[in-house]
Amino acid sequence: MRIVLGAGLGLAVFIGAACADHSAPQQASAPPAHWTAKVCTSLKDTLTLQSGPSQDDSESFATWRSGDGPMTYGLPARVQQLTQVYVNATGVPEGKEAQVCLRFDGHSKKAFNFSGHDESHLVKSSDSDDSSCHC
Repeated sequence: MRIVLGAGLGLAVFIGAACADHSAPQQASAPPAHWTAKVCTSLKDTLTLQSGPSQDDSESFATWRSGDGPMTYGLPARVQQLTQVYVNATGVPEGKEAQVCLRFDGHSKKAFNFSGHDESHLVKSSDSDDSSCHC
């Protein structure tokens, strides 16, 4: 009788421990920032986009080619949470128009309207360039 009672008690403890909610309380966190660059229009053959925390610390993250149409590219993961980013748009050949719109959480921050070889800007998430971005 003692063996059956002991086994039953042990089984009840095991089942109780297995059913207990051991999850940690959920903590509220800020939604991730989302820097994106959209090629709105371009008569150039190619556009190359670079980004980083600064001009001296940037990397190429997208190459757009003629025929791709409007495309949206996410900036590198390492800058997604920054409130200020450096962006450089380079296009060839010179003399052909292009527009790239830089956005933060879906809001236009800077329009790159250029016909030269390239255009660079240090852009803050608090900037607003809604009137210049046409896409």
